[in-house]
Amino acid sequence: MIGGTLVKRGIIIGLFLAVAMMLGACGGGGLEPVAKVGPLEIYDPWARVALKQGAVYLAIRNTGDADDMLVAASTDVARVELHTTVMRGDQMAMEPVQGIPVRAGSWAALHPGGLHIMLMDMQRELRPGDKVNLELRFEKAGTVSITVPVRALVQGEEGGMSHY
Repeated sequence: MIGGTLVKRGIIIGLFLAVAMMLGACGGGGLEPVAKVGPLEIYDPWARVALKQGAVYLAIRNTGDADDMLVAASTDVARVELHTTVMRGDQMAMEPVQGIPVRAGSWAALHPGGLHIMLMDMQRELRPGDKVNLELRFEKAGTVSITVPVRALVQGEEGGMSHY
């Protein structure tokens, strides 16, 4: 069941990124970044409802000619780590990563069941409609601040993780 959900989610995210890249190649088509830093554009950030631990998801487009890397994030509502989700046998587990690559001329997708910005030791509960201020630090492009809306999970979006 979890594997099927992950495959469906991967297909949906892949289609989203393909459409986003096609729209970007055609001059944007209405898809606008919420922030820019150097050649990097940040799209569709959101955080999930959370009590003690949460996560932030978003897409990053690198319009430049050089690779970059998301190396850190910070917020005043939690301790933050960059994570990926891996399968260990039939169980999903999260692992910290040193950075999230953003290849030149490409996209990086942070999504449930994959790469994400982990919010740990939360200072307050995150409820639908709340907003979180988040600072993203990239290896080359520098730092950018974004406002991240909090939303409730949609059926099948949980990524198999039980502690959110």
